[in-house]
Amino acid sequence: MNPNRSVEANYRLWSVSTKDGNSYSGRLEAETRTTVEILDLTVQKHVIQRKEIETLEGSNLSIMPVGFEPLPKEDIKALLEYLASSHWCQ
Repeated sequence: MNPNRSVEANYRLWSVSTKDGNSYSGRLEAETRTTVEILDLTVQKHVIQRKEIETLEGSNLSIMPVGFEPLPKEDIKALLEYLASSHWCQ
């Protein structure tokens, strides 16, 4: 229920600011010598040239949402059952 308690490297939140003032955040999808690919929370991939990057910062925070702890146990159970079913991905 607390995704920030233990975060695997491939699920950390990354932030990129470019020299032209754009900002991107999400999962670090891939990187090469010349580019960085960020997959944002809307599942849109952003390929950014390294020469255009002002800052590239990794966080210890997860890209997963937080704040479920205050929910009643019945609501959490219902949410998990819903996610485990195939209804939500149709």
